[in-house]
Amino acid sequence: MGPKGEEIVVSRSANGLIQGLFQREVPEVAQGSVEIKAVVREPGNRSKVAVFSSQSGIDPVGSCVGQKGVRVQAIIQELGGLEKIDIVQYSAEIKQYIAQALSPAKNLTVEINEEEKVARVFVPRDELSLAIGKEGQNVRLAYKLTGYRIEIQGNEEPEEEVKEEKKAEEPVSEKVSKEEVIKDTSASSVQEEVASESGEVLEEKEAKEEVPAEEAKTEESEAVSEEKTEEIKDTSASSVQEEVAEESGEVASDVSEDTKETDETKDAEEKTE
Repeated sequence: MGPKGEEIVVSRSANGLIQGLFQREVPEVAQGSVEIKAVVREPGNRSKVAVFSSQSGIDPVGSCVGQKGVRVQAIIQELGGLEKIDIVQYSAEIKQYIAQALSPAKNLTVEINEEEKVARVFVPRDELSLAIGKEGQNVRLAYKLTGYRIEIQGNEEPEEEVKEEKKAEEPVSEKVSKEEVIKDTSASSVQEEVASESGEVLEEKEAKEEVPAEEAKTEESEAVSEEKTEEIKDTSASSVQEEVAEESGEVASDVSEDTKETDETKDAEEKTE
């Protein structure tokens, strides 16, 4: 009672606020086809809501999340956009319920001690951070939701399995090394083939280059021989000309001698007359 009568105190940290928002945003909750079994919160940070449906064909988690998360996002906006909400499916099987409560972690193995209300959960090492949550927040909310004290342990591979894995890895590494050796040898053989082919190509090129060189030499030799033959022809022609000139000179001398003789005979005849 206040000074002016009855007072209504509205607390945004109360669990009932979450339940009222779900009833407003999710028609299935308002109609009763989806039931909210439990709500736990760390106000302003994170909440977990356990939902259940006894009607076939209804997915309680999907109904509360909505298409593309529209419904749950509307509730988060009403809370200022800072508080995350995990919606998990309630189950009467406590092991399954604890595994669901530790979402978003997956592939969990749960062992239960019902007398002490203790649950030992074995989690893959890559899921440990998700199961524990920031500063242990996820495991605390799961404890409040299920009522079981939860002990989380990382899965450790037995020594036998580790040895078997090592044995399995060894032949693989040997195969890899053999494959690498084969690749190296094949690469070297390919290089040798390429080198031999390039050598043959070079030899062919050199042979092709030698052929025109030999042809050029033969052409030069033919040209020289032709020059020599021309010189020989010239020399022979000059010698013939000389011989002809000599013969003509001799003939001219003979003719002059004959003319002298005839002149002398004429003179003698004239004198005798």
